[in-house]
Amino acid sequence: MKAYLGAIILLLTVGAFQCRKSVMPEDSQLIHVAYNETQCADPWQRGASDEETLRHVEHFLRERGIRFSGSSIVPAPANLIVCLACNCPSGRIIIGKIPVEDRPKIEQYGFSIHQ
Repeated sequence: MKAYLGAIILLLTVGAFQCRKSVMPEDSQLIHVAYNETQCADPWQRGASDEETLRHVEHFLRERGIRFSGSSIVPAPANLIVCLACNCPSGRIIIGKIPVEDRPKIEQYGFSIHQ
């Protein structure tokens, strides 16, 4: 009897703390978005690598209920001259895909539709 009670408590505990991942719609229901990265004024932390930066972006957006996938960073052209003020563009562009219904939410953070 104690074993059954222990198993039930374990199942209820595990069930209560399960991760809930939101499912991305099919590609036909996704739109491409882009964000012009700044030198240091982005709302997420820049990582030591592109992959780490993208993890920060995805985490930031996920916490705000925005499903963001297929992300990458387009590097700045080698001959690009930029200012170094915090709000100046870095020349890099963060791109990814979101469900159409997340468009109004992501536009609040400076993303726009990417062709």
